[in-house]
Amino acid sequence: MDDKIMLVARRFEKDELEQQKPVESGRCVWCRIESISRTEWRDAGVQGLKPELLAVTPNCNYCGEIIAMYHGVRYSVYRTYRRTDTDEIELYLSREVGT
Repeated sequence: MDDKIMLVARRFEKDELEQQKPVESGRCVWCRIESISRTEWRDAGVQGLKPELLAVTPNCNYCGEIIAMYHGVRYSVYRTYRRTDTDEIELYLSREVGT
């Protein structure tokens, strides 16, 4: 693991008008950044996604976050894959719409 990524959790709280407002909190974790494979790029493209990065991190670092920040760019975690041969999880990232 030679890089860091910020995993962002989103929860909702009620404001003074009882409206749900998103509240985000992030934490940095160690990871390894890899390129997306051609097969992943094709399969995600069929679903209308544009995958950009693959972040590999130990299982204990991931708690279901749906947002990741890498070098100041905001990404959505659109898919995860928990490896069975190691203690790692793969986070597949695509750039968030509107950013």
